[in-house]
Amino acid sequence: MGRFFWIVALLCWCFSPIGARAETIVFCTINQDNSRLYKVSYAVLSEAFKRLGYEFRLLTYPAKRGPVEVNAGRVDGEAHRIRGFNDDRRYPNLVRVDESIQAIDQSVFARSKSIRVNGWESLANYEIIYLAGIKFMEAGMDRAGVPQSRRIPVYNIDRAFELLAGGRGELVVVSASTGRATMEKLGIPSEVIHLLSPPLVVIELYSYMHKRHSGLAVALGDLLKEMKDMGLHKRLVDAVDE
Repeated sequence: MGRFFWIVALLCWCFSPIGARAETIVFCTINQDNSRLYKVSYAVLSEAFKRLGYEFRLLTYPAKRGPVEVNAGRVDGEAHRIRGFNDDRRYPNLVRVDESIQAIDQSVFARSKSIRVNGWESLANYEIIYLAGIKFMEAGMDRAGVPQSRRIPVYNIDRAFELLAGGRGELVVVSASTGRATMEKLGIPSEVIHLLSPPLVVIELYSYMHKRHSGLAVALGDLLKEMKDMGLHKRLVDAVDE
């Protein structure tokens, strides 16, 4: 009788919510794991999903592949995109988490220090190297009237800086932290490529999830706001920056 009791108890534990392995939520990003963008989103989202009862993974995909994978339901979400990323409903299965995950600058890196940054229009006459599929970049160049002949699309940030350092194109637009990390990784000295100021723009970024997770997206948004109100969000970001 005693042995039977313990077998039943063990089976109950193994198949109970406590004994079961937590479901894993998988997000993607265009950023490499050594970038500040990646680190901040990973720190905030892994803590948030832990509080919601999930494990969390963050994978790096090319800019155009990520939303396709999420829209198809093969990945659960995108870590960070601009608020209007899917306003045209190009990806009908994506829902936005309506609390920002982080705010970032977008700055100009150039070989010449003489470029004066004052909004998108100030870049209209330069050859711009950019990550294909980044909508705010494409929209900004459209507004500034940058012709296609002055647009050089690439599919990863390393390639953008390699081209710029090698004399192709005149500038790259990317967050200051990502640009610095890429230059350090590639061994490009600051005498070759310069970080210009002020930033071109500062933007809020939002997570997106597949619509099957609509309820979870709402819960995540509510929790992110709560984490900000209690100061936890800032502590997680500060820890990345230390």
